[in-house]
Amino acid sequence: MFLSAYFYKGKNNIKKIMKTVKDNTKQNFNPVGDNFFERSWEESWTHIKNVVDVVREPILILDKDFRVLVANDPFYKTFHVEPADTESKNV
Repeated sequence: MFLSAYFYKGKNNIKKIMKTVKDNTKQNFNPVGDNFFERSWEESWTHIKNVVDVVREPILILDKDFRVLVANDPFYKTFHVEPADTESKNV
């Protein structure tokens, strides 16, 4: 599992961060226990959520199908939407 972060400037010179998680696991590859990959994902997700929660700019986390996994409070406030209306929706 790889976790990456990319900083870039978007429209109007707004600073943005793109975080990606890449699953590079292979089936039947289990070097350190049955729940190693689950624990790795949970730790990565916790780290991602912590970063998203402290950033002041609006952020969306999308899955591979461009569905919203989570957004931060500045996103909800900026776009006047609620989590129930945003999460699990396609962008």
